[in-house]
Amino acid sequence: MGPSLEPTLIPSVHIYAFDQFENSAFYPLTAIVQKNIGCSYQTHIQDIGWQNWVNNGANAGTAGLSYRLEAIEIQVVPAGSAASGATLKAFTTTGN
Repeated sequence: MGPSLEPTLIPSVHIYAFDQFENSAFYPLTAIVQKNIGCSYQTHIQDIGWQNWVNNGANAGTAGLSYRLEAIEIQVVPAGSAASGATLKAFTTTGN
């Protein structure tokens, strides 16, 4: 018997989607899809506001300032895509 042509699901990776009416959806991602998507995100910080965009695990928000994270916007993007907007000042520390 040859290799399975069925998509391989990796159980720990899912997309949860919510719309303005609080309807939700749940989508498990196949290994093939996971290799072809990335994640772009920006944070809204107390007394600072929206910071710029970063991708795929880069730091966003603040460190050492005791400001709270008030919101985060996340976009699923094609793998290798540039951040969804400006990337300067996406992360603020006590030394910035």
